[in-house]
Amino acid sequence: MAFALLALMQTAWLAGVACLALGCGPASENATLSGQVVLTGNADDSGVLVTYSSDGADTPQQTTTPGSGAYSFSDSNVSDTTATVVASADSTLEGSLSAQVSEPYSGGGNDAVTVPTFVFTPFGAVSVTVTVGGSASAGILVALEGTSITGVTDDAGRCTLNRVPVGTYAVIASSPGHTPASIAGQVVRYKATTQVPSLGLQ
Repeated sequence: MAFALLALMQTAWLAGVACLALGCGPASENATLSGQVVLTGNADDSGVLVTYSSDGADTPQQTTTPGSGAYSFSDSNVSDTTATVVASADSTLEGSLSAQVSEPYSGGGNDAVTVPTFVFTPFGAVSVTVTVGGSASAGILVALEGTSITGVTDDAGRCTLNRVPVGTYAVIASSPGHTPASIAGQVVRYKATTQVPSLGLQ
């Protein structure tokens, strides 16, 4: 009995040495991760940096989205790992979004993993000059109808509203003792400043 147990232990030890020499480890397979980035209200979803990393990947992978916003990554070392995907978009209210997805080992050879859609709120800016009785005036309140976005004019009567979500707005200028002035249909585009025609208070 003792001899049999010793032989079994020797066999296990030799197997362990062989495994170390040959780089044995958990089984792995290929996986393709794919997802979508959406810049709300914008026709072009390009230019978003997407970074992929996982427990089994040697180095992170990066790609930049095309106009469709679609992206994908291939990982050849999947073995019940967890992947982290981070999307970074300039001039958006969110800045960056991330998701974690599991890459289970199925033994099928090539798994497809879908990453939840990243939805960003892109913004631009609105710039307008306001006059009172024909002259530039400071301290005039400027607002975008239907939002909480406001600002006041400087000494040159100029006001710029930043971080305005892409869309169409009415711009309103008001000051106590004067009739408000407004202009509708001002389109704000991604990473652009909309120059609004001058508004005059009387």
